[in-house]
Order: sequence, then C-alpha cells, then structure tokens
Amino acid sequence: MSESNDYHFYLEGEKYQQDFINSIESAQKTICLQTYIFKLDSFGTKVYEILLKKAKQGVAVDLVIDYIGSYFLEQQIKEKLTSVENFNVTFFNPITAP
Repeated sequence: MSESNDYHFYLEGEKYQQDFINSIESAQKTICLQTYIFKLDSFGTKVYEILLKKAKQGVAVDLVIDYIGSYFLEQQIKEKLTSVENFNVTFFNPITAP
C-alpha cells in the first residue's frame, strides 16, 4: 500500500484488462487476488498464466475464488497446480455434503 490513492474509471474493457495484467506483472513480492468468477476464457487464461509465471519467479500468489461463481474451474486449477510452489488457491464457501 502506498500513501497516495490512485483511482481509475474504465469505460472500455481492453484498457482495464491491460492495466490489470500490468499490475500483476509488476508485482515483486506478493499478489493477492480475490474474485467471484474466474473463468479460463481468453482473458482469464492469460491472467492465470501470468500468475503461474510470477509464482515460479518466487512471488507469493494467493488466489481466492468463490466456489459457486467458479464452480467448473476447481478441477482444472487443481490439476495444474499440483507442483507449483508459491501459488496458493482457495475456494471460498465450497459446497459440502452433510
């Protein structure tokens, strides 16, 4: 955190996506990302690949994903993260059988 606050309002998704990716790529120590929907579409796959790259570079990545909002993603991510150090993914509020 810095002492200055900087706000950006985006009217178009392309500028937002590029700034989002730039902020991840510039991380040096830690990335904490929390989201409701994380989908491995073209943008989500790009973000995911950059997060993996940063983890392999030694940046601590903490990804919190809503279980319901990203229901079909759990198995895909678990399979890819079996041996990646520095990458922690948590599914918030998972459904459990009684």
